[in-house]
Amino acid sequence: MRELKEMMYQWENDYVVDHSKFMNTFEFETTPHAEAIRRTLDWYRQKL
Repeated sequence: MRELKEMMYQWENDYVVDHSKFMNTFEFETTPHAEAIRRTLDWYRQKL
């Protein structure tokens, strides 16, 4: 509880994230959620 006052800023302001440096550096391509879930489930089923 002592740190609550010090850490309140984390809940008072929105976080703004810019991933442009990452994308420009690594040319990363995202996977849609539905596709990622399908691939994960396929991988998991193969491991059973």
